[in-house]
Amino acid sequence: MRLSHCNDSFIKEITSIISAGGSSEIKTIHGTDGVDYYVSIDNVSGTNWYMASFVKVSDVLAPLYKFIAISSVIAFIMVIAMAVVMLQVINTMITKPVSRLTDNITRISRGDFSVDIERVQVRKKMKSVL
Repeated sequence: MRLSHCNDSFIKEITSIISAGGSSEIKTIHGTDGVDYYVSIDNVSGTNWYMASFVKVSDVLAPLYKFIAISSVIAFIMVIAMAVVMLQVINTMITKPVSRLTDNITRISRGDFSVDIERVQVRKKMKSVL
């Protein structure tokens, strides 16, 4: 049986590429099993033969998909870690001093003038946080 008389659409597509003189590119062909394949068709030097090599696209891309998944998880963890650090810095540099100042102002407004308001230099505070 000649390949040109085959009923398999995958084989027919490979045959049409060979009939057109072959191709040095890698083609994507949809197989009869519903799966896409990367196909390379090369002439065997010194003959009129062609060699067709094919592999499932999913097999080729599986390591890439695994890398993307691992990278996404690592990126998510890094974003969470950075958010925690930023919250800690904001809490240390802004929230606590403002809260203390508010408490002191409240005490002064109630008549307690013995309140000692702490003076903090921002540069020293930044160095201690980082």
